[in-house]
Amino acid sequence: MRILFWAALAFIVFVGVSVVEAQGADCNNNGQDDATDISSGLSSDCNSNGIPDECDSAADPLADCNLNGILDSCEPISTSALLGGFSGVLAMSGDTLLVCDPFEPPEPGEVPDPAEPPAVRLVEVYQRQANVWVLSDTLTPLDEEPEDGFGASLAIHGDVAVVGAPLSDSTRGAAYVFVRTETGWMQAAKLTAQLPSATDEYGTSVAVHGSDIIIGAPQLVPEDPNNPDQVLPAGYAEIWSQTGTGWERVTHIHVGGAAPAEPAGGEETGSSVAMAEGGWAFVGAPGFASGSGRVHAFLELGGMWMLQGSLAASDSIQNLGFGQTMSANGSTLVVSARNSLGGPPGSGPVGAIYTFDRTGSSWDQVTKTMSPHPDPNGYGDSVSICEDQLIVGEPNVDSSRGLVHLYRRAGTGWDLRESTRPAGTLDGDRYGGLVSTNGDWIGVAAIGLPAVFM
Repeated sequence: MRILFWAALAFIVFVGVSVVEAQGADCNNNGQDDATDISSGLSSDCNSNGIPDECDSAADPLADCNLNGILDSCEPISTSALLGGFSGVLAMSGDTLLVCDPFEPPEPGEVPDPAEPPAVRLVEVYQRQANVWVLSDTLTPLDEEPEDGFGASLAIHGDVAVVGAPLSDSTRGAAYVFVRTETGWMQAAKLTAQLPSATDEYGTSVAVHGSDIIIGAPQLVPEDPNNPDQVLPAGYAEIWSQTGTGWERVTHIHVGGAAPAEPAGGEETGSSVAMAEGGWAFVGAPGFASGSGRVHAFLELGGMWMLQGSLAASDSIQNLGFGQTMSANGSTLVVSARNSLGGPPGSGPVGAIYTFDRTGSSWDQVTKTMSPHPDPNGYGDSVSICEDQLIVGEPNVDSSRGLVHLYRRAGTGWDLRESTRPAGTLDGDRYGGLVSTNGDWIGVAAIGLPAVFM
């Protein structure tokens, strides 16, 4: 497994950082157990995995590409590795990676600095060449609308990429579709909601699979404590399908229509979306039922997207936040929740990952995964699955230094293979704020990596 790491100031490639498995107590055969080698200083263990570095290198030659005796995952980054300034939205498909540092709106009451230049509306496209990722193209919209949040969400599948811009048109939102041609990437469409309204934030979440795209609009309107009659919007999502060279809206998903028809508000439907093989689409609603959350599962049948059921956690509680993020691949769906019970004693509600497997047209929960850290914080803030690999980010742990947890499928559950972060990570770096994997490589974003890593 290879790890790519994006930060606000640096681009770091970690190659071959997987935990060396099935090593004995004396992996270097020097007649002394590994723990003593490390504690005495005879062997270094820069990645703190309990295995001498020379054994990591021997088991995986790619772990020390330049053969300087230092694991690549522990080497400080050089200025030659600097490719751009990224704080953190990314998406990966095959040998293509999208990376963006989107514009963030000012906090309530904050006055923007008029001297600051407008945000750059740009997504960078990297292509893998052997073990090197090379900047090959950029995605830029054809229209001019500064500070629209272009790049706040990204999705790619094959030769189609989708870029969300939820702040477009006074937060009504939009999503841009790009297609790969023989000469590079070009914009194919700009998609907007059927009945857009202010604060929809259409494009907060996007997903694409084959010729289908789903776009979420959670309508995040804060509650007004002085207005007892306030009716909160519920959020929605829309599915588009490719027709020739264009894109056609085929379904509008909302609580009172295609989704379950009970009256509701504040569901935040569309906060997360996902698509999977076989014509499946998923829409997260983490605000449902006092924040317990749920995920709607839709199946395309004869050109119509039909609701097959709404998924919830087996141990659902208020404020669970089930559906805040999710990822789907094949017949498996993983859904995160921010406030689950069952963590370490005294920890209170913590993050969790719920895994659902499909049998026929039914999705059933098969396992629940929680952080291995003794003091978890932010587990499941980001999640990505591909084949038998599950990657979970926990950016707030250890004073927000962050961790990324690597799992491999084991039956219906997940076997933790490694919990990792680069050596020298500092408080506030939030390593693991976003993750993406294609099964062989992992892209990891960190918000606050300081210049010392350069």
